[in-house]
Amino acid sequence: MPKAKKGKKGKNGKKNAKQVAEEENLLHEGFLKSLKIHALSITGNPPPANVLKNLKGPADEKGVEDLPGYYNRRRVIQMNDIRLGPALLRALCLALTTSKYTLMERISLVDACIKDAGVTSLCEILTIGETLGIKPATLELISCDLSHLACEPLSVALSGGGGGNTALVSLVLDYNKNIKNIGLSSLCIGLRGNSTLKSLSLKSCGLAGNEMGIAISLLLSSTTNNLEHLNLANNKLTPKGLSTVSRALKKNYTLKHLDISENNIDADFESNAYDVFMRSMNHLRLALQMNTTLLALDLSFNTITEDGALQLLPALSPSSETRNNTLKFFKLTTLLSHGTFNQLSRSGSTGGKGGKKKKKKGGKKKKKK
Repeated sequence: MPKAKKGKKGKNGKKNAKQVAEEENLLHEGFLKSLKIHALSITGNPPPANVLKNLKGPADEKGVEDLPGYYNRRRVIQMNDIRLGPALLRALCLALTTSKYTLMERISLVDACIKDAGVTSLCEILTIGETLGIKPATLELISCDLSHLACEPLSVALSGGGGGNTALVSLVLDYNKNIKNIGLSSLCIGLRGNSTLKSLSLKSCGLAGNEMGIAISLLLSSTTNNLEHLNLANNKLTPKGLSTVSRALKKNYTLKHLDISENNIDADFESNAYDVFMRSMNHLRLALQMNTTLLALDLSFNTITEDGALQLLPALSPSSETRNNTLKFFKLTTLLSHGTFNQLSRSGSTGGKGGKKKKKKGGKKKKKK
């Protein structure tokens, strides 16, 4: 890797913006050179032009950060619809470690076809990389042909404690339909000991039933885990799985956002199945009455009947003395009576940027006469 020239520091001993930019440029050049070397040795070919284009980014011109879709290529690896494959991803991960590329903040791969073998390479970044100063805070592997086997190395890398990653804050594994319950269980075992991950998304990952519920409840019941955002949309939790998750929510003190939309939490009018559904609504009601940290719950695209909705009223109705006072956003099916829907639905702010501005102290000054 090329060495940066030593320049004069400012009056306070800190490097000026120009010096920082020069050092970052040299570090980035070293990373790209290392990638070319490793790609040739592993795949027998130089990195494809579209990969290099994504890594190099646009010209360094004024105002480029205002262009649509702009992101800092020195700090983010983002590949959309570029089929890296496990071999080229291996070369990229080796380039990051050998060049000690400490600028990396986020790795985002969409439709990259990295498969399970590619995840093994990324897990080296999560473990060995941290000792070298390579600490990505976000890892997104969306629709990358992953199966349950990919979750085993992730579980070990994110297990916390000795040797586990302590820098990753957000993990997204959406649209990998072969992860299934076995992969979820493996992942949750490792995450139970992780205290730094704040956001986990497993949207449309082939998760289903009470096995899914058990794995999630084990994660939420951990006293070490500090998860705040959990997205399980477009899976098949079912009423039975919801009952299991609700039991864990009663004693959870960290989760703030939970998305279980489109999860087959539907009323089945066969007598035994309907009883299971009604009991799941009752468990959710108790969880909402006991939980004091959840800010947002998305239950939309699940067929909640009027009877099921009425079970939730004591926890959500503004007139109930046992209502939940911390939940700000609650989204559910609109196939309810107007009165019931209005009592249950909540659409307040959950602490985002769009909150109300504080009034300035002192008010307006009076004009002198």
